Amino acid sequence: MAKKEKIHFVITGGTIDSYYEGSKDTVEVLEHSVVPNFIESLNYMSMPSLQKFA
Repeated sequence: MAKKEKIHFVITGGTIDSYYEGSKDTVEVLEHSVVPNFIESLNYMSMPSLQKFA
């Protein structure tokens, strides 16, 4: 059996889960992260270079 490889995500902080709220002149953090939905949307199984990670 082939050894499974893993994909690692390094989370370093930042503003991916926030947006600029002009009326408050500041950044607002979203209630839920958009990262899980983004990862699911990648459909990495259709990418030949990433199929080995499935």
